[in-house]
Amino acid sequence: IPVEHRMPIMLEGIYQCYRVDYPEMLQYINKASETGVRSIRDVLQVAQGEKLRKQLKEQQYEYGELYAQSRTMLRHRGEEPRHLSHRAKMNLKMGVRMGTMMDRSPSKVAEMMIRGNTMGMTKSIKTLNHYSGHNENVRSLAVKLLRTEQSNIDSLKSYL
Repeated sequence: IPVEHRMPIMLEGIYQCYRVDYPEMLQYINKASETGVRSIRDVLQVAQGEKLRKQLKEQQYEYGELYAQSRTMLRHRGEEPRHLSHRAKMNLKMGVRMGTMMDRSPSKVAEMMIRGNTMGMTKSIKTLNHYSGHNENVRSLAVKLLRTEQSNIDSLKSYL
């Protein structure tokens, strides 16, 4: 989160943490959902098993919906959505390649996706806990992202 959008919280004269305002929450949702769409696209290139591939496509669709909603809300506010950097995109691709180099089984793919969703959930919870905005539509979209990540984990457990 860029420093100019952070609002420090002062506790006993020491800056303890930062609150996230509502444009930054939307930017976070935008990047997180873009990450989901792109990582699943990369995983689908190596995933085996029609049932798993169908599940991943459904998850990709959900992330795509979140991505479109966050972009629309940002543009409605007069802000340009930020995209993943080229480096972040390459890191996603390399992570998928490295993770599936020796094993492309549905179990391995599910394990990788569960790890990614778990990291996403952790960051989403942290960001949501620091959200200081009062826009319920933004909060609702953030909660929807969190629920999507949890649902993704739950649906992939059967492949382990």
